[in-house]
Amino acid sequence: MHPQEIAARVEQILESMLAGSGLEVVRIVYEKQGQRWFLRVALDRPDGTVDLDDCSRVSDQLGARLDQEDFIPHRYYLEVSSAGLERPLQRDRDFSRAVGKKVDVRLTLNHQGRRHLCGQLLDASPEVLTIQEGETVYTVPRQLVQRAHLVYEPQQEGK
Repeated sequence: MHPQEIAARVEQILESMLAGSGLEVVRIVYEKQGQRWFLRVALDRPDGTVDLDDCSRVSDQLGARLDQEDFIPHRYYLEVSSAGLERPLQRDRDFSRAVGKKVDVRLTLNHQGRRHLCGQLLDASPEVLTIQEGETVYTVPRQLVQRAHLVYEPQQEGK
């Protein structure tokens, strides 16, 4: 089974496990580093309040379920964590929630002379992102997005 197929199957399991809990799957990666395989799961809530107890509970439940189903061919390390302040943006809902926030976007190809944008996400649809970087507004087809994540900006005093 290919690593992306394993990640997709784990996502199906997690989506049903997390239904009604308020937790959401942000990212699942099954990858080899050196001689070891890792299954990494990042979780979040719409309000960003994932804590260690949430991660521990999901890790225990998911680990037991994966042991029961036994479809992963290698020994692996399961890591369940919060998506973090600079959470990745992958799904439509991730981009929709990020509207108005600062994002970092890497593109697969040059678009409007750029392969990297870092600015405020003005609008997001399943087809197009609108990003303002300085005084310039870029309209980027979503199909060109290789990677995207939020950019953490500490609140300034008095704001």
